[in-house]
Amino acid sequence: MLYTRPPKLYRFEGDAFQDGRVVVVPVAREGSGLWLPEGVPEDLASAAKTLYSLGFFRGDAGESQVLPRGSGVVVLAGVGGRGDLEGVRRGFGEAGRRVRDRVESAVLYVEGLGSSALEAVLAAGLGAYRLEEFRSKRSVKLREVGVTGDVDLSYASAVLEGVYLARDIANAPPNALPPKALASEVERLFSGLPNVEVEVFDYGRLVREGFGGIVAVGKGSEEKPTLTIVRYRGGGRRVAVVGKAVVFDTGGINLKPSQGITYMRADKAGGAAALGAVWTAAKLGLNVDLYALVPAVVNVPSGSSYLPSDVIRMWDGTMVEVTNTDAEGRLILADAMAYAAERLGAEVIIDVATLTGAIVVALGPLVAGLFTRDEELARVFEEAARATGERLWRMPMVDDYSKPMVKAPLGDLINAWQRYGGAIFGALFLEKFAHGKRHVHLDIAGPGIAYEAGQLTPPYWPDSGLAPGYGVRLIVEALRRLG
Repeated sequence: MLYTRPPKLYRFEGDAFQDGRVVVVPVAREGSGLWLPEGVPEDLASAAKTLYSLGFFRGDAGESQVLPRGSGVVVLAGVGGRGDLEGVRRGFGEAGRRVRDRVESAVLYVEGLGSSALEAVLAAGLGAYRLEEFRSKRSVKLREVGVTGDVDLSYASAVLEGVYLARDIANAPPNALPPKALASEVERLFSGLPNVEVEVFDYGRLVREGFGGIVAVGKGSEEKPTLTIVRYRGGGRRVAVVGKAVVFDTGGINLKPSQGITYMRADKAGGAAALGAVWTAAKLGLNVDLYALVPAVVNVPSGSSYLPSDVIRMWDGTMVEVTNTDAEGRLILADAMAYAAERLGAEVIIDVATLTGAIVVALGPLVAGLFTRDEELARVFEEAARATGERLWRMPMVDDYSKPMVKAPLGDLINAWQRYGGAIFGALFLEKFAHGKRHVHLDIAGPGIAYEAGQLTPPYWPDSGLAPGYGVRLIVEALRRLG
């Protein structure tokens, strides 16, 4: 079934402006006029400057203008001011959107962009994405993209593949990708990658081996839970990326309101990001021994659902009293994190999850929350965020907020507290299951789901209402910097 393939990238040599081609050209504001890269034909530069003088095209980030030229077409991609990296992303992302349904081949003229050229290529590829698996008619035509200049196309291709994979998984409807089908798709997709192994824990094995959190959350559905573990053997330090994959989240017995509930198909965006990151790492041959652990469940109310006030024995023996069945993500993550720490021997644990609505209240739909006590990991992820444009903000770990957690009337811990400080409480809960290993928690409930982001979404994100595959680029870049 899955997945959508990004356009094939190749190094273009020759005259990009030869008659009959579709060429994307960056245009920036410079002083009181426009900048166009060297090598752009004079007639084209003159036309762009005329449009500018008439007020029809200003070169703003994300603005685009299509100019016919002979039997070909030139797309002017506004990138804002010179050196505006986010402007480059927005300009080329919009260009990718404009050409994806119209032509099979295009050329990106990225001369003069320097180190921003790679971001231009990635943004154009991401802007060209559209999930068409579930449409009766397909509209995307773009199949190949030529790139001028010195750009690492192997890296760009691997990143685009990983993000496309994550987008497909995050956005797939729940009836198309329940836990067992997700596990089967992962086995199929990853089977051909070098140095990669896949292991799937079915429901029976989860019960036998004591994954109490995963079993409790998923047992209310006829589609029983799974735990999929993908290992890439690249050498180096051992890192586990644990991704929440709630295929659909109704909230369980603590039922969610109906407003916005269709977005809950993307409550598996964390698991999707983990899988996309391992895919990209394997394609790039990164020097890291990397695991993706993806606990997949459907959280629905039924006669067999877990209940508020149930006490769950987790995989590591911790007894958790359920105070809210809609705080289910931390229960499935906790089992997988403890397994990664104790059984797999992970030195670093990164959990990525659409965990709390509280983080969306705090940071909005475009920014993720970063929680860690490790200063090096915080620095690495903040640098990775700046490099990739996947925005995050470091949040505090307030130990006072953990005091109610350990005062469970029945168990060792409660899984949810009051609404205030909910994102911090969730991070503190998960930290306990990292078992002292270096730990980063990424709460991606905003950008992971793109919940009600509307017109705020940048053009290199998918069409409105679809998850953007947030976290793949961030995690891969962090792994590269972590060494």
